[in-house]
Amino acid sequence: MKKRWMALLLAMLMTLSMLPVSAMAEETGTVPMPTEEEETTSSGLTLCSDEFTIENGVLLAYTGPTKVTEVTVPYGVTAIGDLAFYTKNRIMKINLPATVERIGHNAFAACYSLQEINLPEGLTYIGHHAFSDCQSLTSLKLPSTLTYIGERAFYNCRAAEGEIVIADGVTELGSYTFYNCKKITGVTLPEGLTEIPDSFFMGCEGLVRVNLPDTIERIGEYAFGYCKSLKSLDLPESLCKLGRCAFQNCESLSRRLTIPDQLEEILQGTLAEVGNVKELVIGERVRWIYSGQGNGHAFYGMSSVTDVIFTGLSVPNNSPDGNEINKKLFTFMPSLQNVWVPEEAYDIYLEIYGEYLPEGVQLLAGFPEEVNTTCGENLDWSVVDGVLTISGTGDMYDFGANGGPWASQRDNITSVVIGEGVTNIGAYAFSNMGKITAVTVPSTVTSVGEGAFYFCGKLAEIDLPAVTEIGKNAFYSCDGLTAPVFPTGLTKLNEGVYGGCAGFTHVDIPEGITTIQSGAFEKCVNLETITIPASVERIDNRPFDSCTSLVSITVDENNKNYTSVDGVLLGWFGGDLIQYPAGREE
Repeated sequence: MKKRWMALLLAMLMTLSMLPVSAMAEETGTVPMPTEEEETTSSGLTLCSDEFTIENGVLLAYTGPTKVTEVTVPYGVTAIGDLAFYTKNRIMKINLPATVERIGHNAFAACYSLQEINLPEGLTYIGHHAFSDCQSLTSLKLPSTLTYIGERAFYNCRAAEGEIVIADGVTELGSYTFYNCKKITGVTLPEGLTEIPDSFFMGCEGLVRVNLPDTIERIGEYAFGYCKSLKSLDLPESLCKLGRCAFQNCESLSRRLTIPDQLEEILQGTLAEVGNVKELVIGERVRWIYSGQGNGHAFYGMSSVTDVIFTGLSVPNNSPDGNEINKKLFTFMPSLQNVWVPEEAYDIYLEIYGEYLPEGVQLLAGFPEEVNTTCGENLDWSVVDGVLTISGTGDMYDFGANGGPWASQRDNITSVVIGEGVTNIGAYAFSNMGKITAVTVPSTVTSVGEGAFYFCGKLAEIDLPAVTEIGKNAFYSCDGLTAPVFPTGLTKLNEGVYGGCAGFTHVDIPEGITTIQSGAFEKCVNLETITIPASVERIDNRPFDSCTSLVSITVDENNKNYTSVDGVLLGWFGGDLIQYPAGREE
């Protein structure tokens, strides 16, 4: 009887061993890594023939099971071919090896369920429509090795969120690249870039901040169209071409907007529905401004403008040939109070515009003495003896990557005093103020905006007594801090909030913190140990990435979601690896 059972068991094992890999993958929902026998080390002709078609290192097509949710591309693949994963709608996660250098046209287009894909360092090329309509993709972390991004590469990736940094090696971008990426909040563009193509950011409704390098010469049609949350934008002096409707419906742009001196034309709908700007400065070389009907008018819907400031000696006309007077230039500015013109050109402006000024609007010679000494609706600022003082009540404005209106005096400012009554610190308010050593924050401030103290390398003293929210990258590269600031009411550590802080060696996250996002402490190169309390419920992927001195992560034994074993951060369920300390020699 015993021999009969042994024979039956042996037969079952032999049957299982004959099942193909794809059959097992169909059950588990995962395509496995190739075995050594399935890999080739030199020819690269076929690395894993059951699941992929690969020739000379190029993955031409995914041919695996249709029901899998996770796919791992074999090591040795150097390129993902055109249409390789096109419309593979079940796949939710794709793991690319470090050997991939190129992603072809439409490679992952219309992978509607794709939520996660790693883009490895070493990747240089992303083709046209590569991730177009990947509507579930949540993260777009681009490698520093990129040199080319094709048109519509991330078109309609409407679930993608957070900050995007485009490497300095990228000198040319395709049109519609981030069209309708509704949840991205900030973009860093590469130095040396000369053009932002047509519709590049169109429909990015969550976009708050974009830094424009001082090499930008052209901004295309609808480049920022319908970026409804974009709060500040410094147009560089190099800009000489601004496309139609470039900023249409950027309804949150901050109070002052300056058209650079190199620009000669303001075209149809360029600033249509830019409804939050109060001071509009027209560069000295602008020679014509389109003032046609409806939303084709360059200034249609600029309902908050109180002051228009002309800096040129020649009066802009309504047509390129210079023969038509701008009779309706100010028609769509119901709040307009003053039109400022150069003293030496006052008579010319009066002759041309005088009878067409709306009732109650003054034509004034010269320029306002203090165009911008405010930093909020009811906030003012001043600098005396190296101290920047902000006073008043209410919210501070959010600013662009160049910082607040005091940025031109950053080399003279060594400390900041925020007065009682101020309720927040605006985005990027003090970014790149490298000489600040101390900041005084009152108990009325409850939030610190994204990038507020970004690259304040000497900041050593700051207390946040009543703050409950700190934005992404708020203290990034604040090397003068020796420990993070953890206000009592804080529950979430946002992405990059204390990234790049070289002054940290030991971090004890306090009880009450519930969420630690990706990269919260990334690149803290001197950080050796970190402890995580029982209150933490969610830790995103690689929160301590590139902490090259980190040797131990300790989790409170009462934490119900995470644990640590020998200093390695793990998830309780299944023991998923969350972070391995990068400073370990093994």
